[in-house]
Amino acid sequence: MLVSTVTGGLADAAVGRAAHWTDQLTRPVRFAEAVAAAEAEGATTFLELSPRPVLAQAGRAAIRAAAWVTLFDDETADGQD
Repeated sequence: MLVSTVTGGLADAAVGRAAHWTDQLTRPVRFAEAVAAAEAEGATTFLELSPRPVLAQAGRAAIRAAAWVTLFDDETADGQD
């Protein structure tokens, strides 16, 4: 399942269009709505794809029973190993 933080709901075919990703950069992030939508669909593992993972920490506070995975950690994002 893929949830959009642009719409706060389940992703649809729009994620394949450039306009969606432009909106991702320019519109407010609807993180709480997106997490709630995923949880309602039964999600128990969340993946944050970001060079600077900051939302997973908020997610961990909101849904403690879920696993929160980030693509990078702060050291990796800074280019340090």
